[in-house]
Amino acid sequence: MSKARNNPHKRKLRQKEVRKRVLERREEIRAERKKLHEELVKERSMHELEHGKIPELLPGNSELAEKRLAEREQKNIDKLRKNLEVLKQLEEEYDREQSSRQGVNSQLESEGFKTIKEKMDALQQKLHKYALENADPSAIDGMQEDGHAVEHVGEHVEDKTQEEDSVVK
Repeated sequence: MSKARNNPHKRKLRQKEVRKRVLERREEIRAERKKLHEELVKERSMHELEHGKIPELLPGNSELAEKRLAEREQKNIDKLRKNLEVLKQLEEEYDREQSSRQGVNSQLESEGFKTIKEKMDALQQKLHKYALENADPSAIDGMQEDGHAVEHVGEHVEDKTQEEDSVVK
């Protein structure tokens, strides 16, 4: 090794110079980033001002901020009222469906049908009779002569109720 590298005083000076250059380079990079960030913030604020989005905390705009806040609150109240009306309509529709289901169920029970399968078969037969009386081809299409529902699978036709009967037995 050379004598210059072995000299601790010169080595310390070299290290200080290197650190100084590195620090200067880091400060340049930080200054560039800071400048870019400031420009970005300025562009965002100009965009908001140009497009009518004025921040609430700008000095001198407290009246405008209060006005916009009141408008937002009114919009929210209107939306909530609309949602409440929709919910009431849905609840009424649900209640109507439930009462009709209970009526059909109690009617079927009074006719002597106790199990769900018996009730479904009775409903199928009533539908078939109704379709035959009113000549509704769309309702007849999915039925067999005895009123059982038929499921079409490709070329093969299956009778679901006969399969269920054989499984239950």
